Amino acid sequence: MTSPGAGRDLVSGGMRGRRRDRPWARHWRWIVAGLVLLVILVSGCQVHTDIDVVTTPTGTGTVSVTVTIDKAAAEAIGDIQSDLQISDLTAAGWGVTGPLAGADGSTVIRATHAFASPSEASTLVAEIAGTGPASGRPFQLEVTEEKNFWSTSSRLVGRADLRCNLDCFGDSGLAHELGVPTGLDPGSPASQRRNFTFGLSVTLPGTLQHTNAESVSGHQLAWTPRLGEDTVLSATTSDRNLTHVYGAVAVIGGAVLLVVIIVVTWLVRRRSRRRRAAEWARWG
Repeated sequence: MTSPGAGRDLVSGGMRGRRRDRPWARHWRWIVAGLVLLVILVSGCQVHTDIDVVTTPTGTGTVSVTVTIDKAAAEAIGDIQSDLQISDLTAAGWGVTGPLAGADGSTVIRATHAFASPSEASTLVAEIAGTGPASGRPFQLEVTEEKNFWSTSSRLVGRADLRCNLDCFGDSGLAHELGVPTGLDPGSPASQRRNFTFGLSVTLPGTLQHTNAESVSGHQLAWTPRLGEDTVLSATTSDRNLTHVYGAVAVIGGAVLLVVIIVVTWLVRRRSRRRRAAEWARWG
C-alpha cells in the first residue's frame, strides 16, 4: 500500500499541477478524477456518492451531492481543505460544506443547490456527470405535474446510466490533455465498481401510488445505481388540493344553507298568508 504521505503528495501534486489555468478543473469531473487517482494510489480506498433530490408541493426544492471518503483515503489526502478547489461549484450556485468528519474516520463533502422549478432540478441533476446535451448525460431526472380541480399528481421518470463506468464523470478537456476522460486510467471495471458506490434518492410530495424504487421511507424513494449498469427511475404520487376541496365544501355548504333559508322563509310566509286568510274568512 502506498504510504499516506506519498499518496498525499501525489494527489496534491496531480490535482494542483493539472488544474492550473483550466476552467473545467474545479467542477465535479475534476473532483472525481482526483478521487480516481487516490483510489489507485491507496489500495482499498472507498468513495461513496449520494445524490438527493427533494421536491415540495410548490415545485421548488434542492439537489444535494454528498461524497464520503473512507478513512484510508482521507489519511492519504491529508489536508483536503487546501487541496480541494470548489470555486467553479460555488460560482454556479452550489453551496459547499465540508470537509467534515464522518463515521468511522471518513470525511464528508456536501454540495447543495436550490431549484425554483422541476425543469431546473432536471438541469442540476444532469450537471453532476458527463458532457454534451442533458438528454445524453448519465443522470437524468424529470418530474412533471398533472393538476385538476381535486388533486395534483406528480410523475417521476429518469435513469442513472453508469454503463460508461467512471468515464461517465469524464471531461473532453481531460481527455484531450491527458488521453482519458477522467485524466488517468481508472483501472478495471471490476475495481471501479468495488471502490466507487452510489446512492440516489428522490423525495416527492403526496401519497405514493407507484414506484420501482428499491426502498421507500416516508416520502423518500431510494435507488442504488451501480457502475456498469443502467438504473431506471419511476414513481407516481398524488395529493389532494385541499384548498380547492375546502373551497368547494364552503360554496356547496353556503348554497345549501341559502336554499334552506329560502325554503323556510317561503313556508313561513305561506303559513302566515293562510292564517290571515282564515281569520278574514271567520270575520267576514
